[in-house]
Amino acid sequence: MDINIRDMEDELNGILKRFYYAKRYKEAKGRILSFISEKKVKGKVRAKAKLFLGRCYYYLGEYKKALLFLKDREVRRYYRELSRVWILRVLDRLD
Repeated sequence: MDINIRDMEDELNGILKRFYYAKRYKEAKGRILSFISEKKVKGKVRAKAKLFLGRCYYYLGEYKKALLFLKDREVRRYYRELSRVWILRVLDRLD
C-alpha cells in the first residue's frame, strides 16, 4: 500500500495547527505520538513530527525527553539548524 506523503504532511500540519499552535502541548504530544506510531510515515514528515514532539516536551518542562527527540538522527538530518536551536534552548533550561 502506497503512502501519500502529501496526505501525511497535511495530517501532521492539521495536528500542529489544532493543538501545538494553540499551545495545547499535552494534547499535541499525544496526537503526534499516535501519528508516528500508527502511520508508516518516513523521511522528512517523520522528522518534522519528532521535531515538534521534542518542542512539546520542552514546553511541558520534560527537557530530557525533549532532547531525545531533538537529537534524533532524522530530525538532525532534515532540520539541522532548528534542531540545534532547540537543543540549545533545552540545555539552557537544564543548567
